[in-house]
Amino acid sequence: MLFLSHIVAAAMNLDVLFRLIATAITFQIIFFGPFSILIGPTKPRALRREINRLSFMVALPLSFGLAWAYGGMDWSVLPIISVVVPTVIIHAGVDGLLNR
Repeated sequence: MLFLSHIVAAAMNLDVLFRLIATAITFQIIFFGPFSILIGPTKPRALRREINRLSFMVALPLSFGLAWAYGGMDWSVLPIISVVVPTVIIHAGVDGLLNR
């Protein structure tokens, strides 16, 4: 829904709405694992860790796509550092916390 909404906002030149939606998409991708754990029913720690790991497999390619979009449809180091690195750090951090 967010992806389609950002396309509509861009087509209608609704810059502020576009930026708000793009920000929501960014947070959704970077925190995909933790969000997936939080929105589901309470699960045992091992299952939450597995959910985080599976979510990371979805979030990682999406973060590269988002970095490419932020780079103006071109590969650039700053967007990769700004999106991909936090995605990896967040998911690895949650994995570490759930491994205790």
